[in-house]
Amino acid sequence: MLGKPKYHHSFIGKEKVGFSKSYHLEWDPDLGDDAAQIVLNIDVRSSAVPGEEVADEIFDALKNNFFQDLEKDPYTRFEQSLKMMNDIVKEKESQYGMKFLPNINVIVAIITGGTLYLSQHGDAEAYLVRKRHVSILSEGLHDSSTMGKEMFANVASGGIIPGDRLIYSTARLYRYVTKMDLAKVFSDHNVGTAISELANLLSMEVSDKISVSVVEMVAVEESGTVAEIPDEVSKRVVTEGLYSKFSRTFADNKVLNFISGKISDLREILNKLMQKNSVLSEWKRLGRDKVLISLVLVVLVLIVGIYLVRNQGQKQKYIEDLEAKLEQVSTKINEAQTKGSYDKDAAAELLDEAETVAMEVLASGYLRGSASEYLNAVQEQRDYLDNVIRVADATLLADLSEKRSTVSALGIVPYNDSLYVYEYNGLYEIVLGEVKDPLTIDDEEVVISGAYFEDQDTILFYTQDGDIIEYNGTDFNFMDTSDGDFQLGVDTDPYSSKLYILDSAGEQIWKYYRERDSYGGAEAYVLSEDVDLSKAVSMAIDGSIWVLNSDGTILKLVSGSPEEYNLERAPLSGFEGADKIYTAFESNQVYVLDPANNSVLVFNKDSKDGDLVYSTKYVFEGLDNLRDIYVAQNENRMYLVTDTQVWYYSY
Repeated sequence: MLGKPKYHHSFIGKEKVGFSKSYHLEWDPDLGDDAAQIVLNIDVRSSAVPGEEVADEIFDALKNNFFQDLEKDPYTRFEQSLKMMNDIVKEKESQYGMKFLPNINVIVAIITGGTLYLSQHGDAEAYLVRKRHVSILSEGLHDSSTMGKEMFANVASGGIIPGDRLIYSTARLYRYVTKMDLAKVFSDHNVGTAISELANLLSMEVSDKISVSVVEMVAVEESGTVAEIPDEVSKRVVTEGLYSKFSRTFADNKVLNFISGKISDLREILNKLMQKNSVLSEWKRLGRDKVLISLVLVVLVLIVGIYLVRNQGQKQKYIEDLEAKLEQVSTKINEAQTKGSYDKDAAAELLDEAETVAMEVLASGYLRGSASEYLNAVQEQRDYLDNVIRVADATLLADLSEKRSTVSALGIVPYNDSLYVYEYNGLYEIVLGEVKDPLTIDDEEVVISGAYFEDQDTILFYTQDGDIIEYNGTDFNFMDTSDGDFQLGVDTDPYSSKLYILDSAGEQIWKYYRERDSYGGAEAYVLSEDVDLSKAVSMAIDGSIWVLNSDGTILKLVSGSPEEYNLERAPLSGFEGADKIYTAFESNQVYVLDPANNSVLVFNKDSKDGDLVYSTKYVFEGLDNLRDIYVAQNENRMYLVTDTQVWYYSY
């Protein structure tokens, strides 16, 4: 019989930015069969996320809801608690206007009535140490269809026995320690010593802090004899995990379903027998029933024995084939690491091949943990080849929603030592991080693009109807053209004394000369029939005109004609979701904003031959709905605008 579980906790690794904590609610024997132990181990990797506030509220929801209606079964109460916790996270994300889930690793576990109920998110994992064997209990709980939408998607449950040791970690321990070492540490030592030994094993490998909670299941002495669980049975249960694959196969087979029912009947009969004062006398009284029981037992042993022998061999051979495939994956990843320094394309092909094989193993349902680790290794190597920098510490400069709750920002423009953010009809000045009350650009027009017009020292706005409005720091003025109306387009950018309008529908870039108080007529800039602007979404000018297409390609135009250039060391992952391109005359880089991947790609300009050389990809974790980018070269600072906020990152 299980007694009160013993709980231990420790942090392993270095201090870091963010919030980590293991919440623990003790076993309450007054609740009888409903006595429970609750553990929520959480790690929030970003200081921008209010980690402590979120963690406190979801733990309160967990403990309060789980004990609210004890008439319901524990599984139902656990699922309801997880739903409430998911709702709290969504509410907080809406409140703070940012995504929390990419920055959170969390595992939640409840033990009650001899059963463990478990769920997780992110890199957090749970392990079971039993009879010197280790299994990953949280394997398979990740659901890619809910990624980024819910913190907890699936639930694992299963029985536990005295002597079990449960490890809840906010990181994947197999990245740093082997399965054999983990089993040895927690089998050969008491829990306190085991945690210290684990810390020693991880100390040279871990570059970040890991929160580790360990729960030890203890037995309560009873007057009766407690049957020992055979060692071979224990090994099988540990190997198969909490929700045994054997049990699932057993339930799917019609013949074995019948046997399962007979086992239940036998269990009831044997329970009645054990309740009698004399087992032998009861056996004699059964008469023909004991013959039936004997026959059923013989049939059970034969069928189950044949089934296990036949399928175990097939399963073992299948697993060995999968292990061989993973060896191929490992070899290809190692080759890619070697070739990446001198042949990026060849390394990319090897990683694609490794990913395909690893995905096959993952889809098999076996060795999912190892396959997932290799897939992570593939992605890490791609990140290395692409010089991906994951930014979790961008700084919030201003929250525009404090001035207007319905704000939906479009872009950012530097002007008169300030930064101005505009939306469809509003303009927000930001001075030293403070947002001034918004100015109305126009009550009827809908702005779609804006830029600083250095030649006129104004901010220029381009509207959905094709109007040009200039702001001089005091007034908004509608500008005229000798044509009567400006051409319709998707983007605009001034350069020198001219204004350019990108017209993807007409596959043209229109050029207007700025006159004293108005603009001249439209002139076609593109002179070549070889230029395809049908997919153009954005442009930037530094003397040449760089045009970004919706398929992730970049066109370079000089004097109205396409100029061939090489894109060297092109990124392995495309940027088809990109919708903004930025550069300036004095800038040595071209920047591409890819909101679909929360990223900014940086390309260096080769001054000798006009080529672009891919440099870096910044991935801004937790920043969603990116709308625009401005780079202050003299500050080495990148400003990013979301729909409601302005952030900056110093590089």
